[in-house]
Amino acid sequence: MFEFLNTGALGFLLFLSLVVIPIRKKAPYLIVMLGFMFILLFYGAYASYSDAKNNRRYFSDGDMLKCLSAGGIYTSANQYSVSKAEGWILKKSYFIKDSLMLHADMCEKQEL
Repeated sequence: MFEFLNTGALGFLLFLSLVVIPIRKKAPYLIVMLGFMFILLFYGAYASYSDAKNNRRYFSDGDMLKCLSAGGIYTSANQYSVSKAEGWILKKSYFIKDSLMLHADMCEKQEL
């Protein structure tokens, strides 16, 4: 599950917690807000993990998945149909075909 953590956000929250700890008596609500943000961060990681786990199961069952590639700064996300029948393989949390790797949590089951 930890591979789905947003490490940038986690590092930022750790930095904020180091800044807030010395002033916690002056502003106790900041500690509550930091705790809430940590909970949201881990909830997001768990939700992504659950999506990836379900998509891996759908793939293993032979279902067709509709996956998005992560778009870059200058490109938009592309959409791919993923299934065993089309030659895709599953490795950890990635669907792989030739040199293309798609993260399993960026997919949804395609209804026919």
